[in-house]
Amino acid sequence: MLGILMFFVALVLLLFGFPVAFTFGAVATFFGFVSSGFDLFTLAPQRIWSIMTNITLMAVPLFVFMGIVLQKSGLAEKLLEYGIAELLQHCQYYECLNLLERAETSVRRAKLQAVTFLD
Repeated sequence: MLGILMFFVALVLLLFGFPVAFTFGAVATFFGFVSSGFDLFTLAPQRIWSIMTNITLMAVPLFVFMGIVLQKSGLAEKLLEYGIAELLQHCQYYECLNLLERAETSVRRAKLQAVTFLD
């Protein structure tokens, strides 16, 4: 019942023109305070610490930094101009080699099975 009430309060506040982030934050904080009192705010430091120590999330700022470095150095444009065409050519070449190798292996296996079957 509380979730339905939260949904309608958020919907009304959004229809009045409040920003989405502030509306969702205010509705969640208000209803959390109403349902659990001050105990809700004692969990906040633990939750923040668990998010800060998550090693997977460390990749996000590093990924953004890598994108900025690639863009500022001009390497991103060079990769798009030259690198992708070369990469596709090499991929097609290696894909053909891989298919030939697989076909050759399957032919060898079939010959081996036929020889062992006939013996």
